[in-house]
Amino acid sequence: MKRYSLTVLLALLAFTALVPAQPLRGSYFFETSLLRSKLNPAFAPQTDLYISVPVAGYASADILSNVGLGNFLFADGDKNYTFLNDRVDANTFYAKLPQKDPYLRAQFETDLVGGGYRLNEKLYLTASLSVAGNASALIPQELLRFAKTGRSGATQSWHIQNLNANVAAWAVLAAGASYDLGDWVPGLTVGGRLKLMTGLKGASATLQMADISLTDERISAETRGESLLAGFSYDSEAGFRNEGFGLRGFGAAVDLGAEYRLRFDGFVNGLNLSASIRDLGALSFGGASKLAMAGIATYQGLGEIDFDADLQKRFQEVLDGFSGLANLSNVGNEPLRVLPGPAVCAGIEAPFLNEMLSAGLLYTYNLGKSHLTLAFNATPLDWLNLSANYTFGPSNTFGFYAEYIPAKYVSVFLGFEKASWKTNKHLLGIHNFTESLCFGLNVLL
Repeated sequence: MKRYSLTVLLALLAFTALVPAQPLRGSYFFETSLLRSKLNPAFAPQTDLYISVPVAGYASADILSNVGLGNFLFADGDKNYTFLNDRVDANTFYAKLPQKDPYLRAQFETDLVGGGYRLNEKLYLTASLSVAGNASALIPQELLRFAKTGRSGATQSWHIQNLNANVAAWAVLAAGASYDLGDWVPGLTVGGRLKLMTGLKGASATLQMADISLTDERISAETRGESLLAGFSYDSEAGFRNEGFGLRGFGAAVDLGAEYRLRFDGFVNGLNLSASIRDLGALSFGGASKLAMAGIATYQGLGEIDFDADLQKRFQEVLDGFSGLANLSNVGNEPLRVLPGPAVCAGIEAPFLNEMLSAGLLYTYNLGKSHLTLAFNATPLDWLNLSANYTFGPSNTFGFYAEYIPAKYVSVFLGFEKASWKTNKHLLGIHNFTESLCFGLNVLL
C-alpha cells in the first residue's frame, strides 16, 4: 500500500517537473534585449528587424515548488532511503514536510516562428506562433502521512481531501505593438498584444474527499471527485487512453504594458518605471469528457501482496486490484476551462555611469505567487548584456542572464534561476525543485 501511494506521488512530481514558462526576469531591465517584450509589450527591441530561428528562437521554463527530493529521500551513511523505508522514522519525515501542502506549478512557452519589425520611429510590431502550457499538482499532507504509516500505524482510518492536478497545452498566435507617445508625454511608451489560442490537450482531476478504512486484509474507500479529459479518454475495460494532440478549443487573451523613462543629470542618469499585465483571458476545451468519482468500494487481497518481491510487478497487481476504488464513470461532456494568467510585472530601474550599469527592483506575480527581484545589470559593450539577480518569494532564487546582441547577423541569449544548487544525478533539486531557464537564437537584419 505504501509503495502504491509513493508511485502515484512520484508520478505527479516527475510529470510536473519535466514540463519545460515565462521569460526569465533577468532580461527585464535591458533596453537592447530582444525578446523582453514578452514580459512587457511596451518594450521595443532596438534592432529594426529580427526573425526568430524556428523552434530555437525562444524557449523558456518556469517551475515553482515548496518541496525537493530532500523532503522524500533520507541519508543513512552512504545510502539514501525513501521516506517509506522502515529506517526512516515517521516523525523525522513529518518534520521535513513544508508547513503548507506540497505543490508544484510549471509553465512553458516555445516560439515556433516569430519576428519583429520597426514600422517607423514610433511604432514597433511583433508577431509569433508558439506552443505554451502549464501544469500543477497539490498533494495533501494527509496522503503522505497515510503513505508513510498506512496499516502499520495506530490509525486505521484516514480522511484525505483536496488532491488535485491539472495540465494543459495550447498553440498561440500573437500580434503586438509598442508605440512611443513621447510627442504627447516625453518618455512614455505603451504597448499591447493580442493572443488567439487553440487548445491541444488538457486534463484536470480533483479528489475532493477520500475516506479510507484499513484492516490486515482489506481496504475500503468512499470517494468523491471528478475529472475532465481533452485529448484523453477512459472506459472501464480499456482504462485511460491517449488520443494525441488536436484542435480542441479556442480562446483569446491580451497583454497590456507601459514604460515611463525619466532622465536627469547626475551620477544616477534617471529612472525607468514600467508595469504590465499579461494573459488576461481564457481558453476553453469544448466537449471534454467528464468522469465522476463517487461511491464506496472495497478491495480484498492486501495480505496476499509481497512487497519484498519485484516492485514493478507488485505495483501493477495493486493498481489493477485498486482500480475499482476510484469508482470512475463517464457522466457526459462539459468544457474544460483554462486560465493562462494573469501575470503581473512592475519595475523601477536606476541607470548610472552613462547607463552602462543599472540597479533594478522588479515585482512579479506568476504561477499564483508573488516575487520581488533585485537585479544588478551591466552593458559593458553595446552588444553584450549581463545581469545577476536575487529573487525573494516562496522560494528564494539566484539568477544570471547573458545576451549577445550585435547590430546584425545572429543574437543569442541564455538565463537561469535556481533555488537550490544541490541536485541528484538526474539534476533534480535536492532541497527545492524551483528553477527557471530561458534561451533563444535570432537573426538580426
